[in-house]
Amino acid sequence: MSGVLTVANFKGTISTLSLCLWICLIFLKLFITNRMCAAVSNEAALTKQILQEIKPSYLKGDLREEVQQFALQLELNPLRFHAAGFFVLDNGFTKRFFGTVATYLVIFIQMSSSSNVYDEI
Repeated sequence: MSGVLTVANFKGTISTLSLCLWICLIFLKLFITNRMCAAVSNEAALTKQILQEIKPSYLKGDLREEVQQFALQLELNPLRFHAAGFFVLDNGFTKRFFGTVATYLVIFIQMSSSSNVYDEI
């Protein structure tokens, strides 16, 4: 009676659904954090371009020196967010991460289906 819903089947279904929900939430948090880091890095690059376009003749004294120093700082040390120094959090990371997850899922599915074929022999 595979069509009958028992308490054990219901608990298994609920635990599977809750696990999938937690995994989706973790991926969503990772995706949102990554998008925020990429957006801030892009804004810093835009700020660098704007500062480089400002003509120093419009600024006076200390402000001119400060703007030039800040533009130089952004030029020499572009703003990038790293995860413990291992990799840069940007849009490329999202593509690589989900590509890797998809690749491993395909490999695991192929391995599980091939082991079922050998079990039948």
